Amino acid sequence: IQQAMGPRLVCLLLAVLHIFSPAEGVSFLYGTHQPHGAATVEYMTGPYGTWLNMSVLEYKWNYYSQYATPTHPYNLTDLVQYSNGQHRTTCRDANGHLLCDLEHTGELDPSCQNFAYHEHNGARFIGDTTPYTPFNNFWFDDNSVARYMNQAYGLIEPNGLTQYDDFTRWQIVAGDASNWTPYSGSHYDQYALNGMYYLAINDEEKAMSEWKNIMKKQDPKYNPSTQQYDYPDFAMVQLNSYYAGLVKMLTDLLVIATGDGNGLLVQHSVSLRSAILAMVDTKTQQGGNLVNTETASCWTLGLGAQAKYSFEAGSALTFTSNNYFVRPYYVVSAVAGLSSPGNLTQGPNVAIPTGSYVADFYLRAHDPSGSVAVLSVMDGGVTVGGPLTVQATSLKSDQWARISVPFNAPAGNVMEFATQWTGSCNVDVATVRVR
Repeated sequence: IQQAMGPRLVCLLLAVLHIFSPAEGVSFLYGTHQPHGAATVEYMTGPYGTWLNMSVLEYKWNYYSQYATPTHPYNLTDLVQYSNGQHRTTCRDANGHLLCDLEHTGELDPSCQNFAYHEHNGARFIGDTTPYTPFNNFWFDDNSVARYMNQAYGLIEPNGLTQYDDFTRWQIVAGDASNWTPYSGSHYDQYALNGMYYLAINDEEKAMSEWKNIMKKQDPKYNPSTQQYDYPDFAMVQLNSYYAGLVKMLTDLLVIATGDGNGLLVQHSVSLRSAILAMVDTKTQQGGNLVNTETASCWTLGLGAQAKYSFEAGSALTFTSNNYFVRPYYVVSAVAGLSSPGNLTQGPNVAIPTGSYVADFYLRAHDPSGSVAVLSVMDGGVTVGGPLTVQATSLKSDQWARISVPFNAPAGNVMEFATQWTGSCNVDVATVRVR
């Protein structure tokens, strides 16, 4: 993953912030994620991704029969065969919206060129350099959600997007509830988007109800080997693996809105994160969906939801060489009797804009006792947040906790987020998220 990150993005990752604040409800925030979110964006905008120039865009056929016209008939077969890497096409999406229809006339504006995302490049996984046949169709729908990914990472937005005055599916991801009505169906994406809508209009109770609908439908299984939840319906082999990103977005919105510290929302936030990281990392595809713009956007936004900067333990955040263990389920572990006291997380030694922040450390302990860990935020070795001693009384055995450390980042900073393990009991650290 880290090898996939080129210097073009690395310099931007820690300088960009987009907060969407609805008039009534909670603010919707999407930031950068190191390293998996950054690697996904780098891949999707690279030579094997879906970010292409639309200078020769064509509108010949429609994908959805209800939008057929005499000049643009419905012909799914011809559209897929034609838009196979040799041609670049667009057509009306499920809401009837057309990319590059700048005047809403139902036809392409010839001045609309430059870059946008197409459906997929035939990639089986993030990093695939031998893709299958692509589908070079540029959807308004896909680019609507991809714009938020680009905004979070400081990239130019997809070209050809316009503001429609009717229902636009993805606008609720930014907390924009105008002309948006909840779905009546029972698909995971509908529940998740409905939950975002209710948070945007400040109805936390209904948002939680939609989240509970997701959990009831999914029935996630607790995996005792990882002490996290598994989500079989969201796996890479399923046709809609982007669901994991959407549910992660809603979950983290609710974590912050409800102030959850170690409840069920936090447990699923960490578990969903692990599920997405595994899909980003996977190098095998056994059927199911190819990596497409919609999926990559939702994964990336899910990993960065409700944080300005997210850093993964064991990768973006390093650790001292004290016999700690990097687990395959994306945590770093210290084991009493095997590991030595020291920093389970340190780094990443990066600059962030001057201001006030909160660093959320996600950690858990097995049979916690005494002083479990000391959390600190430092600037060039000078403590600017904490130190906060995590006592056993604030933890539940084998349950993730979100422990917050407020701090101020001064000018010219070089920030580090340290989790100092005391050795009193087994401890895992998953991630540090700054908001």
